[in-house]
Amino acid sequence: MDGREGRTRWRGERAWPWVLGLAGIAIAFRTPIATGFAEVSFGAGDARLVHYLYEHTWHWLVQAPGHASFWDPPVHYPALGVGGYTDTVIGTAPLYWIWRALGFGATAAFQLFMMTALACNFVVGHMVLHRLLAVGALPAATGAMLLAVGSNRLANFHYAQLLPLVWVLLAWFGAARALDVSAPASRRRVGVVLAGLGLAGQGWSAWYPLFFLLLVGVLASGVGLALPEGRARLADLVRRHGVMLALVAASVGLALLPLAAGHLAAVEETGFRKWSMVEHNLPRWASWVFPGSTHAWYGGVRSWPMFQFLHGNQHAHGLGVMTLAVAVVGLWLGRHRLLVRAVAFTTLVGLVLFSEWPFGETVWRAIHTWVPGAGSIRYPGRIGSLLLIPGAVGVAVAVAALMGGKAAARGRATAAAVLVVAMMIEQVHRERLVDPGRLEGCVATIAARVDPEAEAFFVSTRSPEGAEPMSVTVHRKLQIAAMFATLRTGVPTVNGKYGNTPTGWNLLRADARDDVTSRRVHADLAQWLQRYDLDPKRIQHIELSREELPWVKRHRGPRKAARLPEFGLHRPVDSCQGGLARCDLLARHRLAERAAHLEPVALATAGIDVVPSAEAHDRRAPHLGGTVILPIRSSGTWQSTRLCGSFCLAMNFATPALFC
Repeated sequence: MDGREGRTRWRGERAWPWVLGLAGIAIAFRTPIATGFAEVSFGAGDARLVHYLYEHTWHWLVQAPGHASFWDPPVHYPALGVGGYTDTVIGTAPLYWIWRALGFGATAAFQLFMMTALACNFVVGHMVLHRLLAVGALPAATGAMLLAVGSNRLANFHYAQLLPLVWVLLAWFGAARALDVSAPASRRRVGVVLAGLGLAGQGWSAWYPLFFLLLVGVLASGVGLALPEGRARLADLVRRHGVMLALVAASVGLALLPLAAGHLAAVEETGFRKWSMVEHNLPRWASWVFPGSTHAWYGGVRSWPMFQFLHGNQHAHGLGVMTLAVAVVGLWLGRHRLLVRAVAFTTLVGLVLFSEWPFGETVWRAIHTWVPGAGSIRYPGRIGSLLLIPGAVGVAVAVAALMGGKAAARGRATAAAVLVVAMMIEQVHRERLVDPGRLEGCVATIAARVDPEAEAFFVSTRSPEGAEPMSVTVHRKLQIAAMFATLRTGVPTVNGKYGNTPTGWNLLRADARDDVTSRRVHADLAQWLQRYDLDPKRIQHIELSREELPWVKRHRGPRKAARLPEFGLHRPVDSCQGGLARCDLLARHRLAERAAHLEPVALATAGIDVVPSAEAHDRRAPHLGGTVILPIRSSGTWQSTRLCGSFCLAMNFATPALFC
């Protein structure tokens, strides 16, 4: 009887990772799964560009026409080295190639790639936490769940190349194994190799995580040197395995040499990013707790003054009130372990060091100026994605402590399971869905007009005379649609949006609204062709009408980001003081969002005042004339935010008692 109970308990423990992993993936992609990919969780902007990067690697792998050279995709024709303008994604491309090789179309394969990337995060994260922390299946699965479908992952679906954390986790695991003085020498050498493999793999996947990993690695080394036991372990590693360290470092350098050559060639063409492009995207103190405007429960806090000036979900690094509390408790409970102490101290020092200080002072200016490769970093705030690692460590230790040993009471195990489910639900975001037919419709329209005998083609738009200029976002989506048309036709395009633009390419806003703008478009195209001595007769010029662009709303007036082109919402400053007053203000703001299509008279009826948009849209100076400007945003239903926020706040105070 005891044997059967033991086997049942063992099987139950082994089932936890699969249950949590599948549940997390199902929640993150609930609508695409339910609709059979009739709706997908990536849009026509940056996510579509990332999709093209992966599709280019597939066409290069099968040597499709126009993709014979990895570094020269058939965009921005005839410029060379365009592949060095952005991430190569080759390190994670096999997760995409699998689905393409199985016969799935490009759109379905990319959605499956996103699901596979998060699943790999879970599997590798579970293995790493289980081995490094020596915790059971449920605690390790809880931490892995955070690494896979944590709020930060779900808030940044538009940057799918940043979703995989496998190489980062592998590098961290290898470094921790190499520093383990109690492990056999062979296992420590394997750890050194794994750390090097993780660095090389991440380099060929995406630059941001590699740069941040190296930056945090240097910071962690400093923290290790500050700890007596850490100094001893670092010295022992260098003394016993110095030769292996040198060999692995040289191998990683050789592996990344072609990558560095490709990117440096692009830098010679385009130059590094200027500080003026970076300073508005620095991580602020609010970035570390901001849940993101699409968060299912906390999205309403986007309107709070402390979060108003964060650049979209680039700063969405908050874990949620309850999950953050559990992680902090776990890091405190595990403080007797060197690994947990090192993770906690590195996190604290990093939060202080990498945040923007008062009066705009920041260490990022020195990093941007002096650290090699930092000039290509446009969004330093993305370093917060690494907060998932200390969060996962803390959560795993906390759940293990709550469960106790093998003889723990059934009630504590049940409480742990309830806490895990609550933390998983707290990570949920509202889905931003797109009909893939809308994505492919414009591509099909362009491809049908491309002459297969043309040397290349260029797509521009023609708007009705006197029409308002289209936004830069619409123009970028058109450029990406033209890039996808090359995949169907095999004909290169002069269009392009590849993270940067070649020198002399001024064709982003190619929209002819009158004779003046039409002449400008043709002049810019002629200048580009003349730069490369191309025959204009060999380059097909395709003009689309504005009505053929699925991203231009023709029935609802202006775009959602500016529903009221002449009005902005405001209330007096003193009405924002105090919790109840803020609740009233935000409730009115939600009402105004739902009534944004009404006339100002209707808004006045709802008790909302209006001011000219010249003041309302100045996000960098919100306090104008004794008012607080609240831009119109889609932040979810305030009522659900208030109820769920109250529940999670109560759980925040109750959580520490569970571990007593």
